[in-house]
Amino acid sequence: MINNGHIIGNLGQDAEIRYTQSGMAVANLSVATSANNASGERTTEWHRVVAFGPIAEMMKGLYEKGKQVYLSGRTRTRRWQREVECPHCKGKHSISAFTTEMIASQARLLGPAPAGAGREEVPIEAYDEGTLESPDLSSVPATVAAGDLPADGIPF
Repeated sequence: MINNGHIIGNLGQDAEIRYTQSGMAVANLSVATSANNASGERTTEWHRVVAFGPIAEMMKGLYEKGKQVYLSGRTRTRRWQREVECPHCKGKHSISAFTTEMIASQARLLGPAPAGAGREEVPIEAYDEGTLESPDLSSVPATVAAGDLPADGIPF
């Protein structure tokens, strides 16, 4: 089986960088792609992308809203439980929530270099699994407990 994907799109917000308890950087991105559908209308699709380690560190301050990016990696679907209030019985019920995201193994900024910066000052390729040691993802949970979720119910 092959689990590999590529995205060329625009960032919907600045890269959100966080750190695990062990100090590993984790970047969360929201990337928009667009295409014409069967009836010729332009549609936009939003993609969740997460990057770990060196690639996430490189994104800090460079991967900003509106910039065009190329990302490649594998997809994964995560599942977690969240509590919701039942409108009928007013009780709390646990439901499964899912998200599908790309785990980036390569990232590149596309387009012109920022004004006043030489091309050599802008890191284009951040991380390539073929040239760097893959980050240890054993400390990154595959699922998240309901109590660990923020108010919006999205675990990142």
